[in-house]
Amino acid sequence: SMLHYIGLEKVISTPLSSANLLYYDIDDSAYNYVPFLPEVDINIKESNKNHIYRPAVFYNKTKSKTAVAPMMLGRLDFFNDEGRYLNSSVFEMDQSGESELEGELSDLRNAKYYVVDLDTLKNNIVALNINTITDKISSENQNNNLLLYDWDGNPKIKYKLDGIALKSFAVDHKHSRIYAYAPSQDYPIIMYQL
Repeated sequence: SMLHYIGLEKVISTPLSSANLLYYDIDDSAYNYVPFLPEVDINIKESNKNHIYRPAVFYNKTKSKTAVAPMMLGRLDFFNDEGRYLNSSVFEMDQSGESELEGELSDLRNAKYYVVDLDTLKNNIVALNINTITDKISSENQNNNLLLYDWDGNPKIKYKLDGIALKSFAVDHKHSRIYAYAPSQDYPIIMYQL
C-alpha cells in the first residue's frame, strides 16, 4: 500500500486491493475502507478496479478534504475526513479508451494514464496529468500538462508542458515553480516556472 498522509489523529493510505482509500483513526484504532468511488458509467471488472482507480492523493488538513485522482479515469474526486465521497471534477475522459477499461488486465496497456501526482500551490491543487497511453509511459515523450484546481474542484489554469516524460513533481512554494523527476533525461530533475 501507499501512505499519503500521517498526522496526529489519522493516517490515509491506498490499499493494494479491495478499496480505493483507507482512513485509519489513531485515537479510536478504527479503519474505514473507502470503496472504489464514485462509480463510473462503464463496466469495470472488479479485479481491475485497483489498477484503474489507483490514485494520486493529497490531504488538506485545513479544509478537511482529500483530493483523489484515479490514474486511469481523467478526474479529480473529493472526500471528507471520514472518507465520504463529496464531488468530482472530470477534466478528461477519452471515450475511445472505455473498451480497454472494460476489458481484461492486459487491455489496460492501451488505456491512458492521467494524473500521476498531486501537490498544492497557494491553496490550489496542482495535478501532473501525463495524458499518455499506458504502454507508452516509458517513452521519452508524453502529452503532459499541469492542472490547477481549487478545493471545490473548479478548474483554474492548465499549463501545457514540453512533453518530456515525467514521473512525479514537487512544488517550490517560495518561488512558484515545480521540480519534476524525468528519469529518461541525463539531468533528471527539471524545473518549470509557473
